[in-house]
Amino acid sequence: MLNYFYWFDKEFNLESCSKRYSYKHVTKDNKEILAVNCAGFSKEDIQLTTESIGDKDYLYITGTPKEDVKDFIEPLKLRFEIKSNLVETVEGDVKDGMLYITITRKNNKPKINIKF
Repeated sequence: MLNYFYWFDKEFNLESCSKRYSYKHVTKDNKEILAVNCAGFSKEDIQLTTESIGDKDYLYITGTPKEDVKDFIEPLKLRFEIKSNLVETVEGDVKDGMLYITITRKNNKPKINIKF
């Protein structure tokens, strides 16, 4: 369900696209999982935030490397358009150089009583 992360903002992410911040998007059950290469960053170095600009909602992934590695690692700066009306929770974790963001979708099935 790639349209859940509606689109990878190439213009905003232009610097990072040409560097090492690759990602993969997977849909599993009612969850969307975004795996981002973040080698050299710890969980404390990364921030996940959301912002609405006009009628669009964005998930921002930013990170600043520690002083001792900042000459070797570029800052992390990614933005994805999301559909916030479908989002129940957003959780993030860093493991083995990968940032895993798990978004649980709301149950948006209509509750309509149908008699037949």
